[in-house]
Order: sequence, then structure tokens, then C-alpha cells
Amino acid sequence: MFAGLCRVPVVAAVARSALLLLVLVSGVLLLPSGAGGAAGMAEETAAPNSASVPADQAAARGERTSGPPARSTIPPPTVNADSAPSIQVQPQLVPETPVVSQPQPQPQQPQPQQPQPQQPQPQQPQPQQPQPQLPPAGPVDDAGVEAQVLALVNDQRSAAGCGLLSADGALAGVARAHSADMRDRGFFNHTNPSGESPSDRVTAAGIGNYGGENIAFGYPTAQAVMQAWMKSPSHRANILNCALQTMGVGVAYGGASGPYWTQVFGR
Repeated sequence: MFAGLCRVPVVAAVARSALLLLVLVSGVLLLPSGAGGAAGMAEETAAPNSASVPADQAAARGERTSGPPARSTIPPPTVNADSAPSIQVQPQLVPETPVVSQPQPQPQQPQPQQPQPQQPQPQQPQPQQPQPQLPPAGPVDDAGVEAQVLALVNDQRSAAGCGLLSADGALAGVARAHSADMRDRGFFNHTNPSGESPSDRVTAAGIGNYGGENIAFGYPTAQAVMQAWMKSPSHRANILNCALQTMGVGVAYGGASGPYWTQVFGR
């Protein structure tokens, strides 16, 4: 007979600790039954040499046993500490909003302008302007322009108080030849490229009264050439030389700088 038997297994203590933790987590209080074991349990035994019949068999036979009915003891549940549910706090992941960088507009770099090759322009032929043809030196008997020069000279001499000059055909021939020579050989001088002076040319023509010579080129009329001579002191001196008595005039048209003018004076 077991009287005052008290026993607390170690496993039961561990189970209670696990249950207490589970109660704290879930909020439900579970109290284990039979925690105190079989304390105060008494059983009357039969006297010696008396047969003892178990209660269930006695009940089957209709017999009773004395004493209170036996209490069945439910052992506390065994909880494995390793299998106790554990609460794990799962970390919450906050999705990170990706930062989308907006493309910055790139400044447009000015593109250098490529020089365009110049297309050669076709040259338009320029129409040739006809050059005015100047008449050749006047003939010996031409009294036109040469007579105008003689008349203008006498006007100036008359105003200066000098005697009038008379026309001399031989001097006019020397004057015409020198004007044509300047036009043809392209020079402008009293002495020709052959080295002949005015006096040489007059003497070669058989004239012995040479008094002087005036020349000019480029003046288109008798009036224009007379104005130019009168503005030149040396040419003016020949025209207004009162000692002179005769004069021959020669004009040659054409050439690059024509017309060419020549005055030859005689005493």
C-alpha cells in the first residue's frame, strides 16, 4: 500500500514550462490535471489468505468492493521542448521605389557648316565693241583741220599784236611726215627714233628758214589742241613769236593715242 506517495517527474516540469510559454503567446490558460500525483490515495486490501478480485471483475460478477472507487490518474502530457512551437518574427521587407533618372537633354552642338564648292560660272563672252576707225593723215590738199589750226594761231597772234602767219606747203609736208612717224612707230618726241631733230628734217626737205616746232597727241579737234598749247608756256612762246612768218600743220589719225599733231614754223 502506497501512502503519501508524491512524485513530480522532471519531464512534467519541462512540459509545464513549455505550456506556460504557449499560454503567454496564445492568451489561452491551460491548467494541467493530475499535477500532484496520487497523494492521499488509499486502498483497502483484503485480509491475508483472502482472494482479491479486481473491481472490474467484481462488477461483472455483481460484487462490490469496499472503499471508494479508484481514481484514474491522467499523466500530464509530455511536451518535447525541441518540438515546442516557436514564434519567429518575419522581417517585413518594404519595397524600395526605384529612382528613375530622367535623361537630361543634351545641348545640341552646332554642326560646322561644310563650305560648298563653288561651281565655276561659265564666262559669258563679252561682245567686242567696234573701235572707231580714225581717218588717216589728211592729204596734202586737205585744208580742213590744218586750216583751222592756222586760223586759230593767227587769232592769238593778232590779239598779241604780232603779224599773221602764212601757210607754207613745204613745212606742212615735213609736219605731216613727223605726225605719221610718231603714230606708226609709237613714240612721242621731237627727235625720232632715228635720231633726226626737227631742224634735220627741215634741212633734209631743202628748207633753210626753220623757226620752231610744236607737237601733241590725243586731242580730237583743232580747238582742243590749241587750248592745250596756249596753256603751255614754251608752246605759247612759239605761237606768239612775232619774228616768225610762215607755218605748216600736219595731223595723223589712228594709232593707239591718235590723233597726232605737228606745227613747224619758218622765218
